Amino acid sequence: MTSRLTRFWRFCRHLVWRGLKWGFKFPFYIRILIGVFFIVLGFFGILPVLGFWMIPLGILLIGTALPWTSNRIRAWMARVEPEIPARER
Repeated sequence: MTSRLTRFWRFCRHLVWRGLKWGFKFPFYIRILIGVFFIVLGFFGILPVLGFWMIPLGILLIGTALPWTSNRIRAWMARVEPEIPARER
């Protein structure tokens, strides 16, 4: 039986994988623009809707637009993909 922590990390990897898959559908300049927008709004984390969670998401979106990080992200996605159920791909 898997522990709760293992299931939690599996869920986190699944969530990040789905977000990255969605993010790669946009042109690179849109990803950079949205990433910068999220980082700027993340600094207003004390507000109810905006939060500090937007800063790492913005960095990740910018990372998908840069060639030297995009390749590493795609390699990670390829390693995680077998864990994702086929109905959710």
